[in-house]
Amino acid sequence: MAKGPATSAELNVALKPFTGDDPRALAPVIDALTRRGWIRAEADGRHALTADGAAAHQRIRQDVDQTRRLILRYVTTEEYAHVIDILQRMAAGLESAGLPPELRRNGQVGDACLRAGCWLRSAW
Repeated sequence: MAKGPATSAELNVALKPFTGDDPRALAPVIDALTRRGWIRAEADGRHALTADGAAAHQRIRQDVDQTRRLILRYVTTEEYAHVIDILQRMAAGLESAGLPPELRRNGQVGDACLRAGCWLRSAW
């Protein structure tokens, strides 16, 4: 949405590394961001950032950029990519192990590690 309004289907495709294969996983996020006042529904059904949402996006982007710079101060890009690969494989192993529901979020195991890995890798 930072580049303009998007449909739910477009958001699902763009955010699949974070939400997985369940197209319903994004609905609670859209609802929460709407309640927070960061996005609004357009008349044509697309979702758009509000001024507050755009400001939050900018702040978060700056935090992400700063974090990335701090991480890469002590490791090479190749080392970083290797760590992310390992974390993703570990999370996938947890996913396939069938852990109990209390360790799952949105039906998936290891979300923090797996999603962070996908996000950080896709941000390069």
